[in-house]
Order: sequence, then structure tokens, then C-alpha cells
Amino acid sequence: MRNPIDHIEELLINKLEPTRLLIDDKTHLHLNHVGHDSSKFHLKIEIESPIFVNKTKMEQHKLVMDILKPYLKEQLHSVSIETKISRD
Repeated sequence: MRNPIDHIEELLINKLEPTRLLIDDKTHLHLNHVGHDSSKFHLKIEIESPIFVNKTKMEQHKLVMDILKPYLKEQLHSVSIETKISRD
């Protein structure tokens, strides 16, 4: 089975054309937490894209979250997003 993080990375690249993208799997930091679900990921996403130009932080985050939507219920427990505008 394909790692969902790889698929998320591919989607973000295809849809947001980032000049910089880092997806950091932070799941290991939550292993001993009460209610931890080993089938769900905790991700930190840092993304820089020219598509974010003239968009508020909220609009930038919404673009990312809309891409992640199919994964939110089944495969992601939490997502931290940091966006930056790439100016070429």
C-alpha cells in the first residue's frame, strides 16, 4: 500500500507548484498519548508557493486544507501548516 504522505506530497506539488515543500511526520511524538491511533498521522507542512500571492494566510491555509480533505477523516489526526509566498 502506498504511503499517504507520498500521495499528499504529490498532490501539493501538482496543485500548488511549490518552490519549497517540507512534510515532516511528527507521529512519533504522539505514540504515548492517550487515545493515540497508530493508523493516523500527525504532520507539519511547510510550503512556499507563488500561488499564494495576493491571498491571505487564511486563504493560503484553505488551499492546503482543501487538498488534504480526503485524508482528514481516515489518515490524518493533526496537521500544522506554515505557508509562505514565493516571489520569483
